[in-house]
Amino acid sequence: MCSLRRTVEFYQSESSRLLLPPSKSHLNGHAGPSTPSGSFSVLEYLPHPDSSDKVSDKRKKRAREAKKVALRLEQMVETGSVSHYGEAIPIADSELAIKWQKVNSDSIRECILTRPPPTLRLHLDRSGMTPYGQLVKKGAWVKFPIILDMTRFVARGVWQEAQDQPDIQAMLSRQAPTGKRVLYRLESAILHYGATTSSGHFTCIRRKPTNEGTHHGPVRVNKTCPDECSCANCVCFGKVRGETSVPGKGWLMISDDDVEEIGEETLHQAGQSVFMLFYEKVGDYVSPERQHAVDSVAIADQDGVKSKL
Repeated sequence: MCSLRRTVEFYQSESSRLLLPPSKSHLNGHAGPSTPSGSFSVLEYLPHPDSSDKVSDKRKKRAREAKKVALRLEQMVETGSVSHYGEAIPIADSELAIKWQKVNSDSIRECILTRPPPTLRLHLDRSGMTPYGQLVKKGAWVKFPIILDMTRFVARGVWQEAQDQPDIQAMLSRQAPTGKRVLYRLESAILHYGATTSSGHFTCIRRKPTNEGTHHGPVRVNKTCPDECSCANCVCFGKVRGETSVPGKGWLMISDDDVEEIGEETLHQAGQSVFMLFYEKVGDYVSPERQHAVDSVAIADQDGVKSKL
């Protein structure tokens, strides 16, 4: 849009300049291109002794074309849509070559989640191209947390309109976010071992199920403290606690039909091979009183089922 507006200004000025005689066109706000030193070439834009005060038909035709282009571009500005950028513009069953004025400006691109999903799947693209056009695998080391805080990347329940000016300083600030925190816990990871993208071996590391026989998946976790809590444990250990990492325990490595129990330390050592990460959203804080009431209802339901059997 910045380039579009600059092009509109250019053709509006051109349509006015071309209707003036060549001897006076330099006075219509066109001092000419600047020299490398930053000054303007004065001698080049002095009136030529042989120049005429008449406007030629060719010059009038160019002025009409510039006017048509300016009107067509003004419609784009009004509708907020850009078409045929960098190309000729079709006008009245003909295509007019257009000199697009390109504008470069600094900008910030922000991607946000409006509704955090219950599961978050992250794919790490490890495919790259060499200067010779060959496909290679990127072996960069990726550091990934067990508890992923996505609060900074989630909309606060309010959708900003396109015309609203974002607060650049707030976007760039590294301060801890306030309000409801959106946390995810790592449940599984897919690893790729091999030097190329066309060969190698995939393995999976997943969290070990805790309630085997009754629950075949990981138990859903909740925040240990409310979001607004700032106790010492929250500051030091985060909002999700109660899980102790035991070396060599708690995770399963699956390779074809081989299953081996491993610890969290093996997961952290796989940063160079991680290919996909699967996170589950952490639930809101549940007070002990509410949890006790929920457990009582669950026990009563189980007793009722047993009595019927």
